[in-house]
Amino acid sequence: MVGRTWGECAEVEQVWVDEAMRRSGIGRRLMQDFEHAAQARGVRRIYLSTFSFQARGFTRSWAIAWSGKWRASRPRSANS
Repeated sequence: MVGRTWGECAEVEQVWVDEAMRRSGIGRRLMQDFEHAAQARGVRRIYLSTFSFQARGFTRSWAIAWSGKWRASRPRSANS
C-alpha cells in the first residue's frame, strides 16, 4: 500500500494484494490500518482514486464506507 497525508487530507495511491491472497481480508485490513493512521494524524478527508479495471467492488465499498465518516471524495476513474 502506498498513501500519503498532507494537512487534513489523505490519499490512497496504490493498494496491491497478490492474486493468491485476494478475498482473504488483507486488503480490508490494509485500508483499515490506513484509515486509523490517517485519523491519528488529524485527517478529515480521504481521497481514493482507481482505474476502471481495478477491483471496482473493493474500492467502491471503501468509498461508500468513508463517505459518511470522512467527507470522502466521490470515486472517480483515473482513465475516464
